[in-house]
Amino acid sequence: MTNNSKKTSSDSTSTETKDLYVITSNPKNFKGKSVLLLEEQLRNQGYSVAILYMCNGFIDTHNALQSGRYHYSIPIEAAKSREAFEAWVPVGYDKYILEVTLPYSPIGAAYLDLFQSINEVIPYDLKDSWKEHILDPQNSFESLEIPFSGDISPMWDIIHNRTVQTIISKSPIPLNGPYLDTTPALINPDLILKEQVTPRIQFPHSEKKVLAFGPIPAEYWDIYPGMVWNLSEYDIFRNEFLSGNYDYVILGTGYTEELKTSEVNSKYTIISYQLPLGQGASSSSRNITRSPNLSNVFQKIKNGQRGDSLTSCHCAYEEYSDKYWIKKKVIDKDLIWTEKNIVYCNGWVVPQYLILEGLLEVN
Repeated sequence: MTNNSKKTSSDSTSTETKDLYVITSNPKNFKGKSVLLLEEQLRNQGYSVAILYMCNGFIDTHNALQSGRYHYSIPIEAAKSREAFEAWVPVGYDKYILEVTLPYSPIGAAYLDLFQSINEVIPYDLKDSWKEHILDPQNSFESLEIPFSGDISPMWDIIHNRTVQTIISKSPIPLNGPYLDTTPALINPDLILKEQVTPRIQFPHSEKKVLAFGPIPAEYWDIYPGMVWNLSEYDIFRNEFLSGNYDYVILGTGYTEELKTSEVNSKYTIISYQLPLGQGASSSSRNITRSPNLSNVFQKIKNGQRGDSLTSCHCAYEEYSDKYWIKKKVIDKDLIWTEKNIVYCNGWVVPQYLILEGLLEVN
């Protein structure tokens, strides 16, 4: 069983500003690799670094947890304003990197709208035709990951109405700006643009005993610094589950073997990101036939109240129709529900929301 070795962030209440690097791109352009290489270089220089992600951690969290990096999920409500964003940035680090996926979607654009200086990762072979590539209707799925028949140019205008530095990926030749060569290695990182941010959130620390398995929101580590966690060795986890004594057991995403009903020990409260058998189909498989108005979704995030529907049509972004704007794995189920001693999370529900719901104790 792997004990958590992650250090918790500082208890300092300082309002000192810190460097924030905002890095964005569509998937498969080496954005994630750029973030990890920058984090590594900053860490090797002696800085403590926190990586901030949009709240879709099912994909992002695995690599960060496996390598021991500091990882935080920033929910959509944080995209409303700089003040709202800073309320979700944890104190205690020297440098911060925000990774934003799908910048030309209304959700990605809402995050990036908070900043004046951003960095966009662009493949070398598209560096001279990036705008034409993005605005080509045939490529809209790359930017939205949904079928779309409308105009994406309003999202382009939001992003490029600011200073945008390109980070060229897979470059076969040396370049003047920041780029990734074919190794890949990050070259000229000192030219990556940065903003200033004032971290505001300070996590409570609890001595409760917690056992965790699989990818989970990494904020649990800050709240429960003594947490015992195992990423992928299910048999080891199962043995500890049956023989140990814990206040909470957290079941992450990605494993296929369910605990048998007879094994679900009622002395544990279980937080499960793995839905019951037969209820784990992804919402992305739902047949979406209508295109949302991207500008309307963007304005809902910026000017609406958290929990308002992001779209008025039966179309994409309907899966965010819940009180916390978290993308649900199964649209037709509640975001959070309980069955006996199990709390099911139908999406990437960060522990802060479970505390708010009274489903997670820190005393």
